[in-house]
Amino acid sequence: MNMDKYNGTLKNRLFGSAEILIATALWGYGYVVIRNSLDSVSFYALMTGRYLISSVLLLIFLGKRLRGVNRRILAEGAVLGALLYISQYFQTTALAQPDTTAGRVAFITALYVVLVPLLSCVIFHRKPGKLCIFAICLAVPGLFLLVGTGKGGIGTGDFLALIGSVGFSAHILAVDRFTEKDDVLTLTMLQSISATLYAGIIWLLSGNSLAVNFADPRVLFPLIYLGAFSTMIGFLMQLLGQKRLPPEISAMLLSTESVFGMLFSVMLLQESLTIIQIAGCFLMLAAVLLAERE
Repeated sequence: MNMDKYNGTLKNRLFGSAEILIATALWGYGYVVIRNSLDSVSFYALMTGRYLISSVLLLIFLGKRLRGVNRRILAEGAVLGALLYISQYFQTTALAQPDTTAGRVAFITALYVVLVPLLSCVIFHRKPGKLCIFAICLAVPGLFLLVGTGKGGIGTGDFLALIGSVGFSAHILAVDRFTEKDDVLTLTMLQSISATLYAGIIWLLSGNSLAVNFADPRVLFPLIYLGAFSTMIGFLMQLLGQKRLPPEISAMLLSTESVFGMLFSVMLLQESLTIIQIAGCFLMLAAVLLAERE
């Protein structure tokens, strides 16, 4: 793996970190939006609508960039879109399960903080640094305290969230590889367009009704938020941030999505948070701060 792109200035790393943290805050609130909206808008409409809105907005602002695309970047966009759709399919399905909570799904998703360095080592033969390894050793028990100590143990929703986490890990590594040579903005746009196509095809094949009541604010608000903020801005910030940082550090920062998700869930969904789970939050945050010093 080419490491030259990571040898930037401290300012460059801080910008990358800030971009990823913006994304994770948007995604963290997205857990609340999805959890609250699944009674009002169908799963397939929610999945397709978020990507469609994101794609339309990206085409309006960045459509001119499509003139210079080639087969390689088209293929990369298709791969990123597939990984994104599959990951969010399982994540959204997990949020619809009654045996888990939005906060638990958020933290299980954050297991990519462990999976990314492992996959990077196996696939790219790139060993994480000592600080990164120590940060992982803090993050794993932190996640356990937040998820494994909950009432009822591991449920169906938790297992589905874990599958989504594996998908997000693959997505993080694919972004890292593809942004080495190709334009981030173009990749973001192609990723969103590809995900829209996948979601639309699955919706059609599902046989579910295609009717969507856009006049209902309970339908319109989640679609606009998930499409414009969580998907378009969020994933644009992720790709921009990842271009400046190694994948292991990116994964550690991206895991703060779980902290935001838990906090928003506690504040807005009245989900409970025990002292043990709060301790897990502090371990996760400590892991992120430590990884930043790598």
